[in-house]
Amino acid sequence: RSASYNLQVNYSETAVIAGKLTVTSGRIYCTTIAAAGDVEVAAGYNSGTYYGNGTLKFNGAGDQQFTIGSGAVYPYNLEVDKAGGAVIVGTSALNVYNNLTITNGALDLASNDLSVGTSSSGVLTNNAKLKLAGGNTIAFNNQFSEPTIGDWEYTGKGVSETLAMPDLGAGRAYHDLTINDT
Repeated sequence: RSASYNLQVNYSETAVIAGKLTVTSGRIYCTTIAAAGDVEVAAGYNSGTYYGNGTLKFNGAGDQQFTIGSGAVYPYNLEVDKAGGAVIVGTSALNVYNNLTITNGALDLASNDLSVGTSSSGVLTNNAKLKLAGGNTIAFNNQFSEPTIGDWEYTGKGVSETLAMPDLGAGRAYHDLTINDT
């Protein structure tokens, strides 16, 4: 439809989405969106926020695609808590306005860039796996943001190459680093 609609869930509740979530217009108001399927945010979608200052939580059983169109708004908080598989970021950079938490499963950036936080807030907590192809730009915009335990896996592109691993900034280090360029 061409009209915009809003979805409002009691703000203290979680909206559980069993299938694919596609956001093209309107707004979603709730504390947490628990997405078991793929999530797509349309290009240019910037009419406010699609989950306010809440959390988009990926918790599906297998791999899930997270596609953010060019110019679209980004999540306030993003959480990956999957029994298996990965959240695979589509064709654009992933900018998380506040906190990025990887509890279980993996977040696969492929060759996309990652930005976490603002100048006053935002923390990356990696208790599972963050996958990169190499050459990604990683930005922690909050001086107090510190990547915590967890595995950083560089997968490369499957060809003979030199992997460029991003500098995490002063005082920050990779904890468990795996290079798996097959």
